[in-house]
Amino acid sequence: MGKAQFVFVHDKNKSKNPPKSMEELAQWVEANPGQFTYPALPDFTGSAFVRHVLYETTGGYQQYQKPANEIDDLEARLEPMWQYLNSIEPYLWRQGETYPESLAKQDQLFASGEIGMTMSYDPALAASEVLKGRFPESTRTFVLNAGTLANTHFVSIPFNSTAKAGAMVAINELLSPEAQTAKLSPENWGDLSALDLGKLSTEQQQTMNGVDLGDATLSLEELEAHRIPELSSDYIEIIEKGWLQHVAKE
Repeated sequence: MGKAQFVFVHDKNKSKNPPKSMEELAQWVEANPGQFTYPALPDFTGSAFVRHVLYETTGGYQQYQKPANEIDDLEARLEPMWQYLNSIEPYLWRQGETYPESLAKQDQLFASGEIGMTMSYDPALAASEVLKGRFPESTRTFVLNAGTLANTHFVSIPFNSTAKAGAMVAINELLSPEAQTAKLSPENWGDLSALDLGKLSTEQQQTMNGVDLGDATLSLEELEAHRIPELSSDYIEIIEKGWLQHVAKE
C-alpha cells in the first residue's frame, strides 16, 4: 500500500534545465537527437508517457474523466497526440526506428550514457539506482508543470480466503507507520506512504519526514502539488492499439 507518481529522470550534467512541458520536451528532443526515447507500448511506463502526451496536446485531463464510449469524437481528439509522437520520432534514439522493449532496457541505455533521459512511475527509483551505483550521481528527477500521473495502490483479501484474520493482521502491519516509513527509504523500496500524515503523532511525522529520499528524489510537497489523475482502462486499451497503428507502423 502506497503512492506512485510518474517522473522523468535525467542527468543534470547533460540537461541543466530539463523541459517542463511536452512542447519544451519536443524542443529538447530535437536539440539533442538520439538522447531520448520511451519504452514501446504496451510497456506500462511507455504507455504512461503517451498518456501525458495525450493530456498536454489535447487540452488537459478533465475531458477524459468519463468513459471513453461517451466521447463521440474520441478518435479525432487523439489525433494531436499521434501527430506529436510522430513529429519527435526522427530525433529519438535510433531515429525512432525501434523502441526499447521495456523500461528495464531503457534504464540500461540511460545507465550506460547512451541516452540522456529515462522515466519511472516510481519517484524514488532514480535515487535507488544511484545508491546501487547503476545511475550516475548527477541523476535527478523532474515533473511537468501541468502535473504527472499518480495513483494509490492497495492490497486486498480474496473473497474466498480461508485466512482472512491472518491477512488482516498482515495488512495492518503493512499500514503501520513503522512499515510505511521503512519502505519510504530508497535503500529499501522508495515507495511513497499511503498514510495521512495528519493522523500520525508528531513523533511519527518527524520520523517519516526525516527519511533521506536522496538528491535524485523530488520533495513530497512538490510531488503532491503535481499529481494528476489516471485514465480508466478503456482509454488505455484504445491508446495502446492506436500507438501500434499510428506510430509504430508509420
